[in-house]
Amino acid sequence: MASANIRPGALLPDDFDASVQTTGAYSGAIVPAGPGVTIPVPPAGDREGDPVRLTEQQMLINQRIAQAAVRRANALIEWLDTGLAGPDIKDAGIGTAALAPGISIASTSASLTPPPSGKPSGGGRGGGGGGDVSLTESQMVTNQRISQAAVVRLNSVRAILEGSLSGAEVQDGGIGVTNLAP
Repeated sequence: MASANIRPGALLPDDFDASVQTTGAYSGAIVPAGPGVTIPVPPAGDREGDPVRLTEQQMLINQRIAQAAVRRANALIEWLDTGLAGPDIKDAGIGTAALAPGISIASTSASLTPPPSGKPSGGGRGGGGGGDVSLTESQMVTNQRISQAAVVRLNSVRAILEGSLSGAEVQDGGIGVTNLAP
């Protein structure tokens, strides 16, 4: 994560650890969302390749893909809820434009050990269990619901990232001197 991903004027003094001393007071000015991260979405359309065959094996494959997407989306949401910290932010990646209006860096000192990354270890492989999958309307509805859950969760992550990150997505004390641009 770098300054370009953080809303200009979003960081407050409590977002910095003890290696960064700030001065001034937040002016209370409302800072509009920045450009955020653009996430390209490939257009739907005809695709070359082998046709998908309606088989129990294909239904199981689709279900596992959707379940993996849900797990990964949940891990991203948990990461943002926990808050970003030093290891999640590019070294020298935070510029002064990210500071809230009225706040400036007074001084810096030797870097302390940053808080651990808020990135959860989850979101990896699933159990891989071979649950029974059959070619039924009920099974198709189950697969559809799992896929829809993944889309809903990922759309919420996308909305956060495209709106740019604020100090709310940073752990208190999560940004250290090594994260500041020179």
